[in-house]
Amino acid sequence: MLVSLDFFLPEPAWFRILYLGYLYAQGAFWGVVLHGRARTYTYIPDSLRSFLSAREFTAWLRKMDFHEVAAHTFLRGGISIHWAKKREPGKPVIQ
Repeated sequence: MLVSLDFFLPEPAWFRILYLGYLYAQGAFWGVVLHGRARTYTYIPDSLRSFLSAREFTAWLRKMDFHEVAAHTFLRGGISIHWAKKREPGKPVIQ
């Protein structure tokens, strides 16, 4: 069983720009406040620029032979929780 709660790229392009800008500003702010370095937490939006959307991750899980894949998104897909089961070798999937 896989359960994943993670950041993803939001699907609407207009929201993606706002979302990444917000994460960058918050990361820089908390990096300075907590560690004295703005770049401490800005790796999150930097890494998200090359990441998948929640919908693409769902499709990838199915391609990797997971079944009963489900997802619930938040913030227009910027955060998502996924549930999936991995098929056991030699066992048929009962849906």
